[in-house]
Amino acid sequence: MLSRLLRSVAIAFIGASLFVPIAEGQTFTYAEECISKVDNATVHVPAEADSLPGGTPIEAGDTLAVYTAQGTCAGYGVWEEGNGTTFAAAGSDSLDITDDGYSIEEALKFEVFDVSAGKETDIGSGATFAPCDSLGVPVCAEGRYEDGTFHQVSDFRADSTMTKTLTLADGWNFISIPVQSDLSFEALLPTCTSGFFYTPGEGYTTIEGDETLPVGTGAAVQCQADTTSVTGTTVSPTIEVEAGWNLIGSVEDTVDVENITTTPSGILSSDFFRLPPGQGYEPAASLHPGEGYWIKVSEAGTLDLSGGSAPLARSSKAADESAEAHHLVFEDASGRQTKLLLKEGLTPEQRSAFELPPIPPGGVFDIRFASGHKAAPLASEGELERSATKHRMEVQGVDFPIEVRLEQESENRRFVLSTEDNDFTLSGEQTSVQISQSTGRFAVAAAPNPREFRLGAVYPNPIRGQATLEYALPKEAIVTIAVYDMLGRRVTRLVEEKRRTGVYQTQVDATHLASGKYFVRMQAGGFRKTRQLTVVR
Repeated sequence: MLSRLLRSVAIAFIGASLFVPIAEGQTFTYAEECISKVDNATVHVPAEADSLPGGTPIEAGDTLAVYTAQGTCAGYGVWEEGNGTTFAAAGSDSLDITDDGYSIEEALKFEVFDVSAGKETDIGSGATFAPCDSLGVPVCAEGRYEDGTFHQVSDFRADSTMTKTLTLADGWNFISIPVQSDLSFEALLPTCTSGFFYTPGEGYTTIEGDETLPVGTGAAVQCQADTTSVTGTTVSPTIEVEAGWNLIGSVEDTVDVENITTTPSGILSSDFFRLPPGQGYEPAASLHPGEGYWIKVSEAGTLDLSGGSAPLARSSKAADESAEAHHLVFEDASGRQTKLLLKEGLTPEQRSAFELPPIPPGGVFDIRFASGHKAAPLASEGELERSATKHRMEVQGVDFPIEVRLEQESENRRFVLSTEDNDFTLSGEQTSVQISQSTGRFAVAAAPNPREFRLGAVYPNPIRGQATLEYALPKEAIVTIAVYDMLGRRVTRLVEEKRRTGVYQTQVDATHLASGKYFVRMQAGGFRKTRQLTVVR
């Protein structure tokens, strides 16, 4: 809320003028000139209304603000001991910097920022207003915005009923209900055809049509695109969790994950994850009303989503462990992406920071290592001489063809990506491949860098059209590869450039060559090698 308060600095505070004594000889009508002919409303909170729901006092230096249903600050004032505060609630057309003020007949909502505690209290529209005849001014209102109106708060009360809007995308959505409602699943979400809860140790369980969706519980629901509203009572911001993965929901207000506290402390063993419609899992920085989130805990306990100032006991280690890793980026034909990591020396404890939530239902886009992680250990060059571990991957909901890109920040390493039918090499020189044939499984393994120069055989040979030639470099070198006829004349140049350590392939195009025998010669530093090539028609 503090950021909303700071955005409203440009508001003109006209409300205080209402309490300036009228000078003798004044000829204009005070109410008409100072209230009716303005494009904002005046809000006065007297010193008598000095406590919040629950009895917490408002103290000198605290900021009291009004904000719109869209969460935009529309006016604020600083509390003065013995005087309270008076400020203007801006209309949508009263600010030069934004048009996000109040609309006519919109309910005034209140929030207090406690300076000493460093946190805000959301009161919502839970305020009572003094009757008109006690104010001594000819214009007053009852908590709804209208240009030129005057509002005096009598006290604040708990605003236990509110309406929240849920936006559903076509397909699978991970949602939650932020307020307590008695409506059944089919009555609340009529465009949704199926849904699942998740129970640690049991997995997904079907949501029956007459079941309700409890506050704090996340759900995976398959729906048509729609927007729906739910009205209900607010509940405690405390959510119970069990050991393992939990699919939870948020409550009525957004909360940053760094401000979530746990009982017992230190039980979080993963990041919070969200699954945006049509995408793969990604870490969440905040929990928003109406969305569902995954969290893994080491033992049963509770999460406090009230947004207290105490930080989480656990901070994400995934970002630290990503340094100096090699990344495989998968992008399918629909533009959906996910990134997997391979890192030398990655221990099981470090790998646990990359554990992903359970595979989503219904063929939702998901690519991960078969272990359930987004990272796998990478063998060193020395270890590759003894063995090379293949890391199997599981693929779900992918639209082919799919492009796989290699991103490396440090040394040049080679990888072999395998499907059910083919192998593809990725390296510093060959950084991407496209896989056209649909498959539900991949595997990746590190490949050793060559220990000597090598010119492989041409395949196929004899050749009618195109052929492939593989060559290897144990160190960086200037490489020249060319094709010569039987008289020693060069007929085509295949490679002539400096290249780094690695194994490479080049194409031989024989469509313009006459039938007969030719020679392919490679030179790299002091290395020279010749292979025979036969062209047939």
